[in-house]
Amino acid sequence: MNERLFRPQFNQMETTEKQALMENLAVRYTMTFLGLQPFDRWGQSCTTGVFEKDGREFVFVPGDTVTLGWDHFAVGLNPDSRWELDYLFQEWEMEPRDPEEMIQESMASVRQASIGPMLVGRKLEELCWEPVKMNDPRVTAHPDWLKKFREFAWSDLDSLTLHKSTRIERTEKGFQIWIYNRTDYDELLDGLEMLGTKLQGKYGHLGFKYKKSDKTLTRHSKNFTYMIAFSSFGGNTKDSISIEVCYIINTRPYDPYGYAKPDINTQPLFYSLRDNEIYLDIGNEEKIYNAFEVVCQWMDKILIPKMNELCATE
Repeated sequence: MNERLFRPQFNQMETTEKQALMENLAVRYTMTFLGLQPFDRWGQSCTTGVFEKDGREFVFVPGDTVTLGWDHFAVGLNPDSRWELDYLFQEWEMEPRDPEEMIQESMASVRQASIGPMLVGRKLEELCWEPVKMNDPRVTAHPDWLKKFREFAWSDLDSLTLHKSTRIERTEKGFQIWIYNRTDYDELLDGLEMLGTKLQGKYGHLGFKYKKSDKTLTRHSKNFTYMIAFSSFGGNTKDSISIEVCYIINTRPYDPYGYAKPDINTQPLFYSLRDNEIYLDIGNEEKIYNAFEVVCQWMDKILIPKMNELCATE
C-alpha cells in the first residue's frame, strides 16, 4: 500500500501533494473531493481531505501504528471517582478492592497495532431510526404504541423509547416519532454473496470468481484485471439494502492508492451504475434476482466487449 497514506509520511507532504493524492482517492471511490481541512485533538493535528457521497461527508484518516489496551493509571482516581467506587462496593456488598487491579481484569493487554488508512463518516448517523408522522400506517398498526404515546404526552418526560420498536420526543412544535428499522451488516454480506455466486455461475466459464473478502467479481489476465466491485454506504434496513455497482478494468500491476490519477492507460474502464442513476436493492431474494438481471445486462454491454477487445491485444 502507498506509504504516503500513513501518518508519518502523510504529515510531511506538501499541500499540493496532498491535494493530488486526495483527488486520486475521490476518483477511485467515485466521491466528490471537497478540499483539505485541518483537524486537531489532544495535542495532535492533521490537515486531510474531506469528501462527499450521497449527501454524506467523509474524512480521510491516514493509517498509523498505535498503542491499544490498558495496564495502569497515569495518575489514579480523583477523589470523586474514588468515593463513587467505594459507594458501589457498599451497594453491591462487595469487599473493597484495588481499583487498578479490578479494572485490569476487564482490559485487554497493552499492544501495538497497525491501523490502515480509512474514509470515516464525519457525522454520527442513527441508521436504524426513521422519523415518521403520527399517522404513518406503521405506527397506527400498533395500538400499544399509541397508548404509550398518550401516556407520554401527559407525563413530564422529554422522551420515551420502546426497545427496538419506536421512540417519541418532545420538540418546540410538538412531538417527533421515530420507528426502528433493524440494519445488519451480515445481511449485506449475505446478499452480496448470493448475488456474487449467481454471477460467478453465469460468468465462471470466462474465469470470473466472486471474492467475498473484497466484495468483487474478478478475473485476471496477463496484463489486466477485470472486475465488478460492490459497495454500500449505509442507510440499509432489513427490507432494503442499496448497493453501488462499478465495472472496472485495471492494468496489472495496479496501485489503487498511486500518486497519479487513473487514466485510460492504467484504468481502461470505470463505469458506475449509481453515477448513471441506476439504483439496485438486494433486500430479499426477489430483489437479488432483479439486481442480478441488471448487473448482467450492463456486464454484457460494458465490460465483456471491452474485455474481449483487450484480450485480443495480449
